[in-house]
Amino acid sequence: NEGILPPYLFIFLRVGWSSVFIMLNFQLIRRFKKNTLGKTLVQNREMLNWLSTFNWLNTIILLSSLAGAFLATTYKVNLYAPDVVLGIVVTVMCFKLFLMPKLLYGIYLPSEVVIHIADQLSDHTGEPVSRIVEREYPETSAADLKDSQGGLAISPANSIRYKTILETFFQQQKPFLDVDYSLEKLVSDVNINRHTLSSFINKEYGIGFREYLNRYRVKFIVENRFNPEWQLLTLEAIGAQAGFKNRTTFMRQFKSIMGVTASAYFKNTKEGQHDTPEHSLLDPE
Repeated sequence: NEGILPPYLFIFLRVGWSSVFIMLNFQLIRRFKKNTLGKTLVQNREMLNWLSTFNWLNTIILLSSLAGAFLATTYKVNLYAPDVVLGIVVTVMCFKLFLMPKLLYGIYLPSEVVIHIADQLSDHTGEPVSRIVEREYPETSAADLKDSQGGLAISPANSIRYKTILETFFQQQKPFLDVDYSLEKLVSDVNINRHTLSSFINKEYGIGFREYLNRYRVKFIVENRFNPEWQLLTLEAIGAQAGFKNRTTFMRQFKSIMGVTASAYFKNTKEGQHDTPEHSLLDPE
């Protein structure tokens, strides 16, 4: 007994209380799917599937605890099945996150979507949030961003600002052509602190810095696939032109990003079977 209270009362209370949170989690997932634009929904499919799986795994823990409490009350024995289930579920969760660390980046929301969501909200005066943001966070030059805060919460105004600075820099300066280009060099080049920059790339594009760099390299190759000077180059040489360190890395990354091997892609290009890709190579698929 729990003092003067019935036995296992607190187990039932905890299961009931936790069930409320799980139901709310499922409701949030459904609401997100209903209110999110199609493209963003596709890019968040893995995350949404994981969140649903996570909720169901927690539901299994609750059901096993509930069953254990009923059986223990009825047969007056202690059951360890809920502990075993808990251990298995936690192991599955850790294994899943180990294999897919990008799930730890969180929901992918590009800055345009953030502003779209912000425009649906308003303060007590009825003024759109995006206008409030523009007023409170005026345009800032790249040099002024050097002392920006490194928190995970990036405002819509800063999100657009960072995206403009980053994509303009990559398009004009093409730093990805440097084989040894690193996040530290990018931090120095764009004057945004490391923590903020890394967090922004993860949140804005749904990928890490290394993949972001490789997508620009593949994009460079696709844009220059008809370059006459490349017609006599080997695939290894073409990869080196785009900033890949070696042939193996180039071939692996090209197939991962384009969904086809580099040799097959260039063969089809010569035969006129490839047009410019319909999707942006910076949009994770």
